[in-house]
Amino acid sequence: MPVNVIMEPLHGARFLRVREGLGRVNMWLIILLAIGLLLIIEGIVPLISPKHCRKMMAAMTKISDKPLRIMGLVAVIIGILIFYLVYISMM
Repeated sequence: MPVNVIMEPLHGARFLRVREGLGRVNMWLIILLAIGLLLIIEGIVPLISPKHCRKMMAAMTKISDKPLRIMGLVAVIIGILIFYLVYISMM
């Protein structure tokens, strides 16, 4: 039986309510929504404070490669974990 994900807040551990029989989950749509949200969040700092954004970028050029790679790895792992938790909550 196909499922339909309803995006509304719930009480408890699940973030998404799943209803059976109303249609299929379109994973590409969810991925595109996530990318859109990422772009919105990434654009907030330069929009609100371009001066602070420039300082932050200048400070990042002074950091060596290893800490930057570790920060990138941590971000990827957290992203995969969030994606997986949302995905299993829909099943």
